[in-house]
Amino acid sequence: MDDIAAGDSPEQRAAESVMLGALSAELQVRLAKKRMVHAEGAWAELDGWSHDPPILVEVWAHQGIPKSAQKAKVMTDALKMLWVEATFYPAGARKILLLSDPAAAAHFGRMSWMARRCATSRSRSKWSTCPPSTGRRFRRRKGASSGSQGSEHRGGEP
Repeated sequence: MDDIAAGDSPEQRAAESVMLGALSAELQVRLAKKRMVHAEGAWAELDGWSHDPPILVEVWAHQGIPKSAQKAKVMTDALKMLWVEATFYPAGARKILLLSDPAAAAHFGRMSWMARRCATSRSRSKWSTCPPSTGRRFRRRKGASSGSQGSEHRGGEP
């Protein structure tokens, strides 16, 4: 077992970079990591950002059904985008939660309170699978560090 924090492996960061690049190509706009700093010192870092058109992106390359703390992490990312929008883009910004796996995204696209909250805040949830080779490397790394087999779940609420 190594000392890499869950959700912060080199493979996950690489997958998130590939996902953001694919979204950038799809939208035909450059998306880059951005730290937004309020005049009073509060700040938030976004995984992907474009000023014109205003787009805010948070990327999560998790594979499989999210656990409770992981759901909270995604909702924290959604709340962060809402704060950035309200603070820096009062006319509105497109907000995208970019998730790598349908099983990981399922909870946020259903009728959970989390899904409803995102829907009522004009957020857009989008999932995009990463390339097969990147996904396999990530699942192997995840299985080695957590003891899981990296299996996928297809359906049913967690």
